[in-house]
Amino acid sequence: MRFTKLNRVAALAFALSLPAFSAALSQTPSNAFDGQWVLDVTASPVIAEEDSVCPAVRLPVRIQGGQLVGSLTQVPTITGGVEVEEGWGPRATPIIGSVGPDGAVQAQWENYHASGKLSGDSGEFTVQTECGPAAAHAMRVLP
Repeated sequence: MRFTKLNRVAALAFALSLPAFSAALSQTPSNAFDGQWVLDVTASPVIAEEDSVCPAVRLPVRIQGGQLVGSLTQVPTITGGVEVEEGWGPRATPIIGSVGPDGAVQAQWENYHASGKLSGDSGEFTVQTECGPAAAHAMRVLP
């Protein structure tokens, strides 16, 4: 088989495009992790204040287009504890963060600084709290 100049150019163009095409296929779109998530942060045994520890907390998180969006507020419970809910009132604080195409997450809300990685519908994180680092698990609850 004889290659003409045009065939050689076409073959070279095809060969040069393969790595870029392969890289594009291997990257996850920025909306692959969109949805409603919960981040369960474990309790810390470190004493933060007099005779108290940092309790476990569940943080509701919404991801849209590779960004964490929304505001959270602490709500007192009947038993004297605190829950965190989505909210927009004067006591609500925005959650800030981003999700990379590979699922890497950096996020911040109040004294919580989280870093970790999402994969599919779950993820593992380390969260810096006022009591120090805590392990956390994320789970998508709604797409």
